[in-house]
Amino acid sequence: MKKSAKEIIVKSNKITKNKNIQALLLETVKTVGIISLALIAPNATKLFKDFFPSDKKRQYDHYLKSSVAKLVEKKLIKFETNEQGSKYIILTEKGEQILQRYQLQNFKLKKPKKWDKKWRIVIFDISEMRKNLRDQLRSTLSLIGFIMIQKSVWVYPYTCDELVSLIKANFSLGREVLYITADSIENDSLLRSVFNLK
Repeated sequence: MKKSAKEIIVKSNKITKNKNIQALLLETVKTVGIISLALIAPNATKLFKDFFPSDKKRQYDHYLKSSVAKLVEKKLIKFETNEQGSKYIILTEKGEQILQRYQLQNFKLKKPKKWDKKWRIVIFDISEMRKNLRDQLRSTLSLIGFIMIQKSVWVYPYTCDELVSLIKANFSLGREVLYITADSIENDSLLRSVFNLK
């Protein structure tokens, strides 16, 4: 059964808790530079307090260690040992790339005071073999503020060509992604409502 535009919009704006925690851990490791697991563990409550109810505080430390283990398994971080035999966590090259994508997702475009009545459309054609990359691109566009109106067709009302170029470079995408400026979109009343446009 074909989904309505409203259902597609709701689905496109969902953010999972696990992705937020992964981004938080990567950001922590990156910000501190090289950080020891012993230093990360005492901050478990601070890191995860927004993700769990107060009665689950005893699980913070366990969940932190579990999350770190998953990042190691995904090869986003790795342990190194210094001359004193202490273990440290550092970002891998893959971890750096994933963190940059999370940072893109948190990017907020400045909205002009007046809409120029043009639509910015991003369309892409990424093969099933690169499904993971395709999903990450969709998540990034959604979190930035784009709305999906059809499969692999995303819309935003304000100019964002430089940001799209940055996204393409970050995801190593070229002709698979196209940026279009359109004067109109048929039956755009729902879009105008979502973006609060007149």
